Amino acid sequence: MARTFPSYVPSARSFTPGEYPVRTYRSQSGVVSKRIYGNKPTNYELQLTFANVDDSVANDIVAHYEDTAKQLEGFNLPNEVFGGMGSGLKSKIQAPSNVTWSYASPPQIKSVFIDVSTVEVSLIGEINV
Repeated sequence: MARTFPSYVPSARSFTPGEYPVRTYRSQSGVVSKRIYGNKPTNYELQLTFANVDDSVANDIVAHYEDTAKQLEGFNLPNEVFGGMGSGLKSKIQAPSNVTWSYASPPQIKSVFIDVSTVEVSLIGEINV
């Protein structure tokens, strides 16, 4: 597994819980049946914003993105990413414990001032077997 995401506390987070793998079938007569293909959700989404941070923070995040993109491997999130978040919600994001994260898209960096940037990161969490 690739190295852990950099240990910075984001200024904002947006989380979408995973979905259960359900398939819906419709017959020609209109009857609908559903089948679930697992007992754990998948495809978690987490957006992190690091507002007005030093460019060294932005550089660390981009370096991590480049490392993991080359290896096609997931990574873990350190506790600092959940800094200031209640333990109940934190457990929802980190549960099940075998979720690994990957980048949904490259980090977006907005230059705010000299050596100050805002970094937005979009992650997808999948169950690692």
